[in-house]
Amino acid sequence: MTTAPNILVIILDALREDGLGAALEQPDRCLRATTCVSTAPWTLPSCTSILTGVSAAHHGHFWRNPPLGENQLLAALPGEYRKIGFVNNGAISAGSGVDSGFDSWSLSLDHDKQFRRALRAIRRAGGRRPSFILLHSNIVHDYSLPVTARYLPPGSPPVLGDRVISWRDTTEEDRDAAVAAYAACVTAQKAKVEAVLDAVRQRDDFLTVVTADHGEGFDYDLGRVHHGGRLHQDLLHVPLYFDLPSAVPAARRDGLSDALGSRVLSSTDIMPTILDLAGVRSLPDVDGVPAERIGDRTLVGEDRRYLYIKGPFRLNYRGHNKHMSEQDLEENRRMLDQLATGPLIRSFLRHPHKLIVTALTLGTGVATGAERDRLLEFGGRLLGSPVLALHADRLFAFEEYDIAADPLELHNRLGESADWARELGQGDWSGSVSVPDPDGTELPLASLLDGAEFVQLSGGAQPL
Repeated sequence: MTTAPNILVIILDALREDGLGAALEQPDRCLRATTCVSTAPWTLPSCTSILTGVSAAHHGHFWRNPPLGENQLLAALPGEYRKIGFVNNGAISAGSGVDSGFDSWSLSLDHDKQFRRALRAIRRAGGRRPSFILLHSNIVHDYSLPVTARYLPPGSPPVLGDRVISWRDTTEEDRDAAVAAYAACVTAQKAKVEAVLDAVRQRDDFLTVVTADHGEGFDYDLGRVHHGGRLHQDLLHVPLYFDLPSAVPAARRDGLSDALGSRVLSSTDIMPTILDLAGVRSLPDVDGVPAERIGDRTLVGEDRRYLYIKGPFRLNYRGHNKHMSEQDLEENRRMLDQLATGPLIRSFLRHPHKLIVTALTLGTGVATGAERDRLLEFGGRLLGSPVLALHADRLFAFEEYDIAADPLELHNRLGESADWARELGQGDWSGSVSVPDPDGTELPLASLLDGAEFVQLSGGAQPL
């Protein structure tokens, strides 16, 4: 492209990859990625990764402090760009760090207002100053709240409200209604996005991205509800589309289309790809790369703030305890009092093979019988049936899946082997898996297994 294009990034909060499917896809115009994977399962760290190109395991931005620092990707845009953000979720309001590098940043919890503001900014874009516009929408994210009742058919059952975090005390009818409410919000969201795409296509000078920060869980029987606190594909596999103006050469569109169809993208690749399309040649060294340059790699996802366990119950470390009852808060305090630090979950994806590691530390530094029993109690409450390594006062839990053959991640392949620890330690994961110890030092897989006691629970995800 010979002139600096306008850029629009649309993030649809909590939209599962199967929500829109191919609905926005148009040959030679709107190109859809076959597989894009988020680096975190909830809003703050996942939006941070999208806009900075840095994985959650590296930026560690699960809280507002410490400050995130400069957004190197936005800084790489030519100085004449005006950078505007319209967001719909308080987790990424001004001061969250996600706003770093923007000239203006506005939060509104009104679902319609942000679209009206964005459409106005789209109409005004261009002239001597091209625009970089972020539009974030919470319509789908808020499917459980009364505010989205206007998207539902008349006479619909009440939404889940505060029960969404655990789906506790819900009936089968309640759960069916939650799925229906989510679908209705997806339909409303799609109409809003299509109106924005109509506006940018009329101008034909915008490079546009449509994606999601994470998905949403609806498998009550397995405890896989809501989001955050686990790293299954219903939360990490997100939609991704690139809508290109006619000024993009056909060869470039074909190259991008091939990359989106044949390679596994990370959400960290979104900004490097759009900036590369815009002609920014000196991209900073971040985790993400333009889609056409993706090579062999392991994609890492992470959460440090939440952990879902059987109940279902979402352990909340240093959070605002949203949707938690007094009973939940007491259970949360009791469990955290036993831990030296918060829980850590990491996923490692070399498509189609995926490994999930959960790490918990009691903080006593010794391996007594009492500590062993407490670690086994924690291990027994983890979702599914991970295999366990007990190492002094630390617990490491492992799950391995073939998501091509087992897309629902029901069968832990490690549970099928009597000698899983040796196979894991000597297999393909040995050079790419690590987790931090309490002082932040990265421990390779061999260190996690060396000298540990191994415990094998029953294989496969188990109903609660």
